[in-house]
Amino acid sequence: IDINVSDTNGTKGVEILDKNATFYYGRVHAPDYSAENNTTISSAENNTTIRDAKIYYEVYCKDCNKTKFTLANGKESVDSIYWYINNSHDSKDGNISNFLNSWTHSVSTRLTFAPQKSPNNISNGIETHNITYNPPRTYPYKENVDINASPWLVYNEFNETAKYNSFNVEFYGVGGWAGVGKTGKIVDLNISTKKSKRIEW
Repeated sequence: IDINVSDTNGTKGVEILDKNATFYYGRVHAPDYSAENNTTISSAENNTTIRDAKIYYEVYCKDCNKTKFTLANGKESVDSIYWYINNSHDSKDGNISNFLNSWTHSVSTRLTFAPQKSPNNISNGIETHNITYNPPRTYPYKENVDINASPWLVYNEFNETAKYNSFNVEFYGVGGWAGVGKTGKIVDLNISTKKSKRIEW
């Protein structure tokens, strides 16, 4: 096999191989996060921080032989079929430079991403961040975030020229109960908060 390789900084190489080469589709991926769904948030933080937000390094493997394609032996993606966490991934295989606001294409000023470990925050193909919503705060707040990562970790099934993988981060104000009163009127519905709903019997 005659393989010609060039990387993003212009380094090139040619190699003649007498054995098989295995290639994977890989990506860096995050599900959507919201303070409402964050069970580890403390009341003192007043819905300003999402803790333990995980970013996953994954490989694609549809009906493949995992005995042969061993990088796909991790757990399946939290929200995508045929994608598996690459437990062997570390920073040498590609990493994240920063997180961008999708609308301004610049580093987010409203959100701060704090890695839980530095400098290498990747463990078993996962890195973990605390996401803080910076003041001045208004609720609800939703931001589409671009992951600015090594280009070979970018995958978008709808846009083959995409430069980033994206996910949503959303914060809600502190809410309470909302419901329907005995007279049938809706009480205390505030769109800036997420509230559980119950009925007065």
